[in-house]
Amino acid sequence: MGAVASGVETSKAKVAEHAQGKPITIGADDPLEEPTRITQHHQVHRLPVIGGHKLVGMLSQADTARHADEHRTGEMVSEISEP
Repeated sequence: MGAVASGVETSKAKVAEHAQGKPITIGADDPLEEPTRITQHHQVHRLPVIGGHKLVGMLSQADTARHADEHRTGEMVSEISEP
């Protein structure tokens, strides 16, 4: 997303040239509380979901919020958005 925002011509760019740090993922069998904890700790909005050694999906902040109560959703958004 940063590369696109910076105007990089994506058809000629490689992911490795723009990736930063170690990928943060979640396991497909992890409990539902885990994505909230991880997104808050790392301040990310999306988590790749890994099953075995394969990418099986992408979990967004909105996906998690749909299944949490209003108070918990507010906390999550607030903590993810902290500078």
